[in-house]
Amino acid sequence: MSGIGHMCVDISGVGHICFDMSGVGHTCVDISGVGHIFVDISWVGHICVDISGLGHICVDLSGVGPICIDISGVGHICADFSGVGHICVDLSGVGPICIDISGVGHICIDISGVGHICVNISGVVHNCVDISGVGHH
Repeated sequence: MSGIGHMCVDISGVGHICFDMSGVGHTCVDISGVGHIFVDISWVGHICVDISGLGHICVDLSGVGPICIDISGVGHICADFSGVGHICVDLSGVGPICIDISGVGHICIDISGVGHICVNISGVVHNCVDISGVGHH
C-alpha cells in the first residue's frame, strides 16, 4: 500500500504472501518455494530472497536496509524490528532462526547448518556466523 519501487516475484510457488505498507525500494523474490511469508511495514531498502525454500518467514517493522536471503532452506525465520543494516543469510540450512530487535549492524550467517539460532536485542554491530554447525545458539 502506497509503496514506491515495490517488487514481488513468485515463480511456481505455493502459498506465497508478500505484504508491504508505505515501503520504499522493497524487493521480494521467491522461486519454487512453498509457504513463503514476507511482511514489511514502513521500511527502506528491504530485500528478501528465497529460492526453493519451505516455510521461509521474513519480517521487518520500520527497519532500514535489512537483507534476508535463504537458498534451499527449510523453516528459515528472519525477524528485524526497527533495526538498521540487519543482514541474515542462510544457505541450504535447516531451521535457522535470526531475530534482531532495535539493533544496529546485526549480521547473522548460517551455511548448511542445522538448528541455528541467533538472537540480538538492542545490540550494536552484533555478528553471528555458523558454517556447517549443528545446534548453534
